[in-house]
Amino acid sequence: LYVLDVETGVWSKVVAMEEGPSARFSSAAVCLGPYKAGLFFFVGGCNKNLEPLDDIYYLHTEGQYDARFDQNPGRLSLRKQMKLKCKEQKLAVAGTNIDQGRENLSLSIGPIDQGKPMFQAR
Repeated sequence: LYVLDVETGVWSKVVAMEEGPSARFSSAAVCLGPYKAGLFFFVGGCNKNLEPLDDIYYLHTEGQYDARFDQNPGRLSLRKQMKLKCKEQKLAVAGTNIDQGRENLSLSIGPIDQGKPMFQAR
């Protein structure tokens, strides 16, 4: 892990005290500065076998080049979070009509039953 000093244009190696995330690509990262300076989040991505990763790592730099990685407790499942969010909001039946020239395709999403949405196409 390296950090770029934008004023000098010099890259410096960050010494992490804990093990960091595995090698990945297409992941997301965010810095909370200036609200919480020195706190970075690394989320998900894919490994070299194109398998999705659903973990989150927090990097605490505390404004220095010595840093510490913490992994979220357990594995974060975005799918499970979305299911729980849908249950909490008790989504209503949604419907839509799509006009494709001569054909009229009706697509509706039924009520959520035990966290499983029901899709119907007519």
